[in-house]
Amino acid sequence: MRETVDTDLGTMELKQKLMLKERRRKEEEYRKKVEERRLERIQELELARIEAARWKAEKEARIREAKHKEVKEARLRAEEEARRTAEEEARLKAQEEARLQGSRGCQGSGRKT
Repeated sequence: MRETVDTDLGTMELKQKLMLKERRRKEEEYRKKVEERRLERIQELELARIEAARWKAEKEARIREAKHKEVKEARLRAEEEARRTAEEEARLKAQEEARLQGSRGCQGSGRKT
């Protein structure tokens, strides 16, 4: 009879050990899954941060390019305006010289007659 009790106790202990090992295995699997998910979230956040930084850099580059284009266009407009002003001044000066020469010519011919 004693052997049966010892065998039953041994079987119960083995079942308990097996259940304990199974529980520990499941807990370890759960911890691994939790850790994997945590690492995935960290990686996703890092990728999002990198993407945001890239987007910001591209936006800043577009703004710089637009400002550069505006400055270039303003400089070209100023150069064109300066050229037009110089041409107008040269035209007015030529007209004035022609007028003055024309009046000298009339005055000179008036004295000779």
